[in-house]
Amino acid sequence: SSTLLYFKHISEIKGPFNERRIQEWYRLGLFENACLFYFVKPGTASDDSTSSFALEELRTRNGIGAPFHLPSDAAPAEKT
Repeated sequence: SSTLLYFKHISEIKGPFNERRIQEWYRLGLFENACLFYFVKPGTASDDSTSSFALEELRTRNGIGAPFHLPSDAAPAEKT
């Protein structure tokens, strides 16, 4: 997918990263359940106004094996 992901670490938003990179870090156990993820289209910045999803929510929606697919009822943020 061409959607990019950002994540919030402490109070700073990190990214953008592609789904494959985030999935690699996830397999290494680098994210806690409360970690927030933002899905955006390329060329779009993420900030606190962008819809976010906690890892725990993504696991519930998409399964624990590969949780980083854009939730079906959410659209990636558009460039404004």
